[in-house]
Amino acid sequence: MWGVIVVYAMVVVAQIHWGIPGPEHPFTYQMDEWHSLQSIRYLFNYRSVNIEGTGYVTVLFYVLAGVWLIPFWLAGFINPPAIKSVIDNLPMQFKLFEVLRLNTLAWGILALIMLYKLTRDWKAVALFAFTPIWLALSGLFKHDIAVAAATLTTLYFCLGKRWKLAGVITGLAMGIKISLLPLAAIYVGSGILFKRRLVIGVVIMLAAFLLTGIPDIFWKSERYLVELKANLVTSTSQDGNIKLGMPVAQYLIGHQFGYIFGYFLYGLFWVSLVILLLKRGKNREEILILGGLVVFGLSLVPLGLGAGSNRALVLLPFMVLVIIKARRWPAWLLAMVLTAQIWQSANILAVKFAPDVRQVASRWMLTNLPKETIVGVENIPIYQYLPDAVMNGSYKFRVIDGKLPEVVIVTRWGNLSKQDLLARLNSEGYVEKAVFRPKIWGSTIDFELANLIPTPMSISFYFRHGLGVD
Repeated sequence: MWGVIVVYAMVVVAQIHWGIPGPEHPFTYQMDEWHSLQSIRYLFNYRSVNIEGTGYVTVLFYVLAGVWLIPFWLAGFINPPAIKSVIDNLPMQFKLFEVLRLNTLAWGILALIMLYKLTRDWKAVALFAFTPIWLALSGLFKHDIAVAAATLTTLYFCLGKRWKLAGVITGLAMGIKISLLPLAAIYVGSGILFKRRLVIGVVIMLAAFLLTGIPDIFWKSERYLVELKANLVTSTSQDGNIKLGMPVAQYLIGHQFGYIFGYFLYGLFWVSLVILLLKRGKNREEILILGGLVVFGLSLVPLGLGAGSNRALVLLPFMVLVIIKARRWPAWLLAMVLTAQIWQSANILAVKFAPDVRQVASRWMLTNLPKETIVGVENIPIYQYLPDAVMNGSYKFRVIDGKLPEVVIVTRWGNLSKQDLLARLNSEGYVEKAVFRPKIWGSTIDFELANLIPTPMSISFYFRHGLGVD
């Protein structure tokens, strides 16, 4: 097991500098990390994360992240108060995000340890650790890895004999992120299966959740309603903007899940699930695992297409547990699956280890565009995956809302149609002079919608006819 953890840690550390603020660009390439940092600031300044500019979420994750920063602060490696604004002191922000991403690594190691405690099988840990979605998200400061660690920890204690402690752990786990509320059903289910004192356990669980997860609910309850609505309604309502060519469920189950979990592991999971269901046994541990898979699967249904990408990570612990519980698989088969997992993960993560398309486009701009050039952009810059040279102020920009400037930058991401803008550029005589694309693995739509590595699928420069470079 420890060999797997060491290799996992090396892969995470190797990608730790990808897309964090520094001299070349402010903000993170993955903007969820920036919101997470804002949540820590607001929590320690205003005692709440349910304030405009943060994530409107439960607080425990940010409390623990803030505590994680303290020894690095005392040691003089970071100094958070020295950062006065989101674009100030970028070298210090660089160090701060290094430390925050190490916090994600710590959660990841906890998850692997808990999985080993559940299975006593290092091969299960390896299959889990080298999954594309797990390796990609382990390099970012977000909830996702902590969510998986909290899920596995809860399962371990629910299957143990210390019922009241399991209630505390479940409440704490739900305080990590509100999407872990289904853990309450797992806790109650374990109480029924193992004939525990259900009422007192539920009271302990709810108390732990209220005190550590949502202590401000009594005076900021409306913000939690907003968060629930965002998770259950908003994502589904945006599905119509994405052209899949098939029903959303068919796409997720038949395409994206194989891409993010690894095709071989995903296939083995379905075979294992059939084997477990055909057993029709009364093994209480297997019943609880299958029940957890069903509960979390159902919690994703209202999200539509939003049930994929990072939100689908909650299924991974149950998938690996189903594989291990189904039967004793031949060593050669598990070796083949693991090899395929590593190969697929390496190909997907390769984008992070190549020069980012935003950096390549920036170098082209600095070589070919005068510094006084004003470029047109489509919307708020931080959400447009624009070249670093635009984000760091090397070039001035203007959001397109009327007359087009001489140079327009068009970024493509998220499978969103840009036909209206492209038609306007064509009608007004603009010509595409340069385009930059990342080298990705797999289909474009799978890479974009999985969003494991947030990067534009292309950055194009359009010049008014007769202007520009050769």
